Amino acid sequence: MKLGGKVAIVTGSSRGIGKAAALRLAKEGCALVINSRHFDEANEVAQQIVKKGGNAFPVEADVTDATSVSEMVNKTIEVYQNVNILVNCAGMSMAVPAIDITLEDWNRVLSTNLTSQLICSQAVARVMMKNGGGKIVNITSMLAEIIVPGRIGYSVSKAAANHLTKALAIEWAPYKINVNAIGPAYVMTDIVRDLIRRGILDEEKLKNRSPFKRLVTVEEVADAVLFFACDDSSCITGEYLKLDCGWSKYGGWDQF
Repeated sequence: MKLGGKVAIVTGSSRGIGKAAALRLAKEGCALVINSRHFDEANEVAQQIVKKGGNAFPVEADVTDATSVSEMVNKTIEVYQNVNILVNCAGMSMAVPAIDITLEDWNRVLSTNLTSQLICSQAVARVMMKNGGGKIVNITSMLAEIIVPGRIGYSVSKAAANHLTKALAIEWAPYKINVNAIGPAYVMTDIVRDLIRRGILDEEKLKNRSPFKRLVTVEEVADAVLFFACDDSSCITGEYLKLDCGWSKYGGWDQF
């Protein structure tokens, strides 16, 4: 197992990408902290891991609140005595045109998608610095690099998260802390399925935008998280891995 004896906190891990990442790390022997704003949802995932012979416990915490995050990390130390891996997966989507976005909306999406990653990284890095290093993986987005109209808050927050990744990677390299980012394109999560069901997204159009004619899966993102969380990536830091099935490189000539 690649992560035997390791401990990971995965934020936003009660569903979607976060849940898939937590299950993947657990499969490789990692002890998990399952985080959500809702205890029951976090506990459900933790119990799935325990029933399969893994080690996990749930923590209800608001990752935009420094006190709440500090309590989560302290609880992790109390239970596991260490934190080796942090996966910053908690986030939110927002589809509001630039002319209409309110300051409240703007602050909310930045707080959730960007500031939370700084708060969690700081809290965990203080432990890692004392204990010989660790791995931090930030989930950002393909939209950090390309523009889709009506996604200004989301895109800017994710682009800033990529830059945050690089800044932390350089500052914390002397402490043997690797910090990397993963930027998926549209992933078939429960949220995306619901948007498709409601007619807000068109599944066929999304698939046809990729030269592979499909979406990214949560399992593929989880595999990338594992790569950055294990020793296979020990020489990599400050990098951004885009998982988009060729979306951002594809001109879509056959769509015209």
